[in-house]
Parts: sequence; structure tokens; C-alpha cells
Amino acid sequence: MAFDDLMIGLQWTALVFGLFYVGFATYGKRICWFFLLASTLSIAVVDFHHTHLYFDAVLQLFFAVLSIINIGLWRKHSGEDPQNITSLRISTLDIRRNLAYFLVVLAIAVPTGYFLQWDLLKAYAFLDSVKLLLAIIATFLLIYRILDTWYYWVLVNVMSAYLFYVTGAWPLALLSLIYLAVTLKIFVVWYRQFEEQKLDAKI
Repeated sequence: MAFDDLMIGLQWTALVFGLFYVGFATYGKRICWFFLLASTLSIAVVDFHHTHLYFDAVLQLFFAVLSIINIGLWRKHSGEDPQNITSLRISTLDIRRNLAYFLVVLAIAVPTGYFLQWDLLKAYAFLDSVKLLLAIIATFLLIYRILDTWYYWVLVNVMSAYLFYVTGAWPLALLSLIYLAVTLKIFVVWYRQFEEQKLDAKI
């Protein structure tokens, strides 16, 4: 009983810290990365000991490392104009490039998921591994300000919500849906900027 209470507590901790992350990130506050770090570490523990979504645990640790890196970068660029830090123009990928990424994801996830699904505790290994790979791709697309990154994040958040729900971690499923709403909002902002860039290029 105490173990179950601990897992539930960690899920709510991840949810609350995730909300703080979104709120502070919206206003460009450095403290947002500390909340993301705490949230991702909490989810990783739940993944290892409760949901058995081991690929998501790896993903959360990946996000934790990125949070630490961003804390350092934020300190380094704290006095700079944000426009100078994100000076890359928004671009897009063609259909063939996106198709190639998906084929790579499937080529890795299918045998991995099949191998791990022999263990009943890892029944969702395929989707879990697909989500991990899509999130890694999306992260690098985000770094280079490629609009398609948000298509990948939509898939990642939808898959996260489903996996957390079916494994009984509904507070984390709720957090994934909140991240999905944020993703869609940011996509709209980026898309408008991308369209403005195209108009400016024609002038």
C-alpha cells in the first residue's frame, strides 16, 4: 500500500511540477527548467517501478539532461536579447525526408518491440519505443527550428497520454494532454511566423 501511495504521489508531483514548468516557460523564466527537471525525474521513477514504460523512462532522463543543459545555457545567455539567441529562420521538411524518418523509426522499433513483448510487463514496448525515437527526432528538429517538429510532438503527446492511461497513470496522461494543448498552441505561433517569413521573402 505504501508503495502504491508513493507512485501516486510521484505522479501528482510530476503533474504539478509540469504545470509550473509550462507556466514559467510561458514567461521565459529560468526556473522553469528546474521544474521540468523535477517533473521528468519523477516520471522516470514511475516508469521504472509502476508503468514499466522503460523507453519512456529513458526519454524522461534524456529530458532531464536537456533541462540541466538549458539551465546552464540560460545562465550563459541571461543578458542577451532572446532574438539573438533564436535567430534561425523557421523552415520545413519535404515529404520524403519525413517518410525517411518514419521508416528509420519503424526499422528500429519493430524488432525492439517484438523482442520485448515476450515479457507481459512490457506489453506496450512497441509504442513506447516508437515514442522515444519520435521524441528524439523532434528534439533535434526543434533545435533547428523546423516546423515539422510540432507534428512529431503531437504524436508523442498523444501516444504518451494513451500509454499512461492504459497503464493506470492517469495524472501523467492528463499532463500529456496539457502538453498536447501547449504543442498545438506553439505550432500555430510558428506557422504564422513561417507564413510571415514567406511574405517577407517575396517583398
